[in-house]
Amino acid sequence: MKKQICCIIVSLIILTGSVFAQIELNSVFDSGMVLQRNTTVNIWGKASAGAQVTITGSCMVNPVTVRAGSGGQWQAGLETKGAGGPYNLIITDRKDNSAIELTDILCGEVWLCSGQSNMAMSVGNSNDAQEEIANADYPNIRLFQIPRLSSPDKQDDVNAKWQVCSPENIPDFSAAGYYFGRKLHKELNVPIGLIHSSWGGSRIEAWIPTLGYEDLDRLSGIYEEIKAKTPGSSEYNSKLKEAMASVEKWQKEALQALKDGKAVNDLPAVSLNLQQGNHGIQGLYNAMIHPIVPYTIKGVIWYQGESNRLDGMLYYEKMKALIGGWRSVWNQGDFPFYYVHLAPYRYADDEWLPLVWEAQLHSLTIPNTGMAVTNDIGNYQDIHPKNKQDVGKRLALWALAKDYGKTALVYSGPLFKSADFAGGKAVVKFDHSGSGLTTRDGKAPDWFEVAGDDGVFHKANAEITGKDTVTVWSEEVTSPKIVRLGWNKRATPNLMNKEGLPTPAFSSDIQTRLLPEGENFALNKPYTCTNENTHGTAWRQGLNDGSWAENSVNCFASNESDKFPKYATIDLEQIKTVSKVYIGVPAFGSTRNVEIQLSTNAKDFKTVGKYEFSLKKSEKALISFPPQQARYVRVAYLDTYKTRVNYNENFVFTTEVEVYKE
Repeated sequence: MKKQICCIIVSLIILTGSVFAQIELNSVFDSGMVLQRNTTVNIWGKASAGAQVTITGSCMVNPVTVRAGSGGQWQAGLETKGAGGPYNLIITDRKDNSAIELTDILCGEVWLCSGQSNMAMSVGNSNDAQEEIANADYPNIRLFQIPRLSSPDKQDDVNAKWQVCSPENIPDFSAAGYYFGRKLHKELNVPIGLIHSSWGGSRIEAWIPTLGYEDLDRLSGIYEEIKAKTPGSSEYNSKLKEAMASVEKWQKEALQALKDGKAVNDLPAVSLNLQQGNHGIQGLYNAMIHPIVPYTIKGVIWYQGESNRLDGMLYYEKMKALIGGWRSVWNQGDFPFYYVHLAPYRYADDEWLPLVWEAQLHSLTIPNTGMAVTNDIGNYQDIHPKNKQDVGKRLALWALAKDYGKTALVYSGPLFKSADFAGGKAVVKFDHSGSGLTTRDGKAPDWFEVAGDDGVFHKANAEITGKDTVTVWSEEVTSPKIVRLGWNKRATPNLMNKEGLPTPAFSSDIQTRLLPEGENFALNKPYTCTNENTHGTAWRQGLNDGSWAENSVNCFASNESDKFPKYATIDLEQIKTVSKVYIGVPAFGSTRNVEIQLSTNAKDFKTVGKYEFSLKKSEKALISFPPQQARYVRVAYLDTYKTRVNYNENFVFTTEVEVYKE
């Protein structure tokens, strides 16, 4: 509880009529908080303009004095003691002789827990809830729960307070976060501070700060949108002037129409602000993360991805933006960031999850990250599996091994390392095999598939042939070229290490799905089609959405007219220098010959490349050419195979079109 300390006698205050400025602290600085131990932690607030602010207390090594700025803002670094407490902290405004005392402070380990509904899912909704709640008596675990809020502007504070972990306070707190913190507390015997900031259904974009997008060409479109919709920026001011001019023009035309007794046109569409809410851009960062930056933390645990399930490998780029952005704003270096691999679930398409799983697996290439795999503890019928105990434990294993010196721990399940193909078999090697590979049920490894040159996958046999090796083969594929595991939304592979940690899905041809370097000029740009698909909203939006998933949401298709050529034209919205185009087709459909054509004016098109796709094969083609100026990129579909593959042969299908400078 914050306690006001006045160093001047009350009667003197009355006689002089002095009005004292109140020292203000962010809500995260309060009695009962946990400060990161054995380091320099940040503390900030407001005092009188120009005041000397002195901070003393039993939780810190030495007193600190700083001077408030002209607006009263101040920030200081405190050198904290080792694990322990309870301590106190006194912040004094020397100018006005006012102060705040904070009590019951602990020094220990502080972690941020964030994501969407599976991180938000409460202890009260997890397995064995009543027993877990009754036993949640841990005075040295402290909880700080940030309420859900979205804002177009960066907020300075949150409506939250620290609470002691108790049966009364734990029921509504994050289950994954609590079980993670409890495991650390038991293993390390130090105080644990858990800051929980999650929102069910949220997309990752809602959590990413502007800094996260800098230098990420693949996400430049979002970065440009943020700049254009940030009040005060030159881009925003320019768009505002354009919007005002268009409204002014409309007003004049409307007045004239009114005078002439004619219909008034609709107001021009004006979009000046970023979309808010859990599916918006940056709003949750502004309201639920920025207010606590740079409160010193040890690291982050993250459970999110369901709402980005259509992103495929683009999710990896967004993970880079999130992790890099948070590390930049905190300015603590590459702090640990551990995340949860999504569990199997009955989504509409079989490949949505495997493609996101692959992006999550590839995110381990980001420095100082770790992934807790959950394909053995999920619930295919429930997007919110109740077993959050093992989720928390598996996240904690990463932290204990990587951050707390428990190097003998096996902290990860087997991860794909390499595949060698010879003699009609694939020999797959794994990292993190622990004391050896085994299976959960004692049977042969399942959910393996292999494909040959035709790219068609067949169920495969598998045998553990070494401590870190599995040999895979199929009688239907005489010369396998690709091997994969768990490539289905239902997949629960039984392969694990002897320590009981499971193997995530993988495909040995991941390189074919890694996104090229540089900015994709076509990403989410408007396009038109001469033969628009008329079968509902499916097949219309997937030409350049950034996803190579093969389904009706992420693929493009024309109508079934037998008149060729058919055209799809992407407007890059400004003239760009381009020299290569990626275009792909799914394994279904009969698309055959395509041309890539460029134009600066949407009238005069020049053909720069041509490709013939195979039938019944998922393919991705690169069409390169000398650098050209272009605003419009047109795909000319010249013909199709006269063979029906799932659909009428006159449909043309495209997985994705991407356009690059070089």
